[in-house]
Amino acid sequence: MAQPFFLFAKIRSAIVVLVGVAAAVTARGDVKGAAITTPTPFDVFASGFEYPSGLALEPDGALLVTDRRVGTLTRITAAGVRQIILSNLHDPRGVAAGPTGVFVLEGARVLMLEPSGIVSVVSNFSGQARAMTVDPDGRIWIAVSDTGAGIPPELLDRIF
Repeated sequence: MAQPFFLFAKIRSAIVVLVGVAAAVTARGDVKGAAITTPTPFDVFASGFEYPSGLALEPDGALLVTDRRVGTLTRITAAGVRQIILSNLHDPRGVAAGPTGVFVLEGARVLMLEPSGIVSVVSNFSGQARAMTVDPDGRIWIAVSDTGAGIPPELLDRIF
């Protein structure tokens, strides 16, 4: 049975650049068993990630990928050169490229990797983060979900 491409659970992940309409993927447990069908051509840009959890493009066209299971941030240039630029991350859930550096969403905190290579914690918050982005002015936007306990009132002005 055909499943939408975002539901392929047991396929070793491949980042696919699609030109046009999204692909439909039939999962059979591994990449060899998956059939990708699309009305437009596509290229596999990178593969071999255990659990890619975030993607971002840098201004120079490099792709940033967080791997949640392995705990890495990988940079892949437009020429395909791959480099792990951060490792030993705890459950990275997202990445965003901003004007002042690269931001990594890691559980309940945000790390910033400056162009000089310095890594710092720029935000700690309560709640479960789901996704993030950075706007052109460098402001970080984080999607959080309430797990039932509620967000403490003293943090509401920092979140909303």
